[in-house]
Amino acid sequence: MDNSQVLELILAKLQGMEEKIHGMESKIYGMEKKIETVGTDFDDLKNGQEEIIINLKKLETKIENELTEKIRGLYDSREVIRDKLSSINIKVDNLSDRIDKHELIIKLAEDSNISSTKENIL
Repeated sequence: MDNSQVLELILAKLQGMEEKIHGMESKIYGMEKKIETVGTDFDDLKNGQEEIIINLKKLETKIENELTEKIRGLYDSREVIRDKLSSINIKVDNLSDRIDKHELIIKLAEDSNISSTKENIL
């Protein structure tokens, strides 16, 4: 092997190495693009998560306010019903007292009618 053949062999090896390096550069470039895409996707996910957290806080506040209002309404309604029942109970008690008095008057009237009838018979 003479010098020119050695030089050609070295040149061929260098060209092969250059092609391999070029292929590796292409692969690295592709990987960089994929990493950028993953980074963008990650940022999108992070932003979406922040939006979800904000919406959940809004929803939580809305639900708390609505429940508080509804619970307050239930207690107010319960108070109204309790007052109404109390009023009805008072009226029922008054009517019951009046009925008792009327029954007593009727009984006395019947007793006096029976007595006067007995006197008329005798």
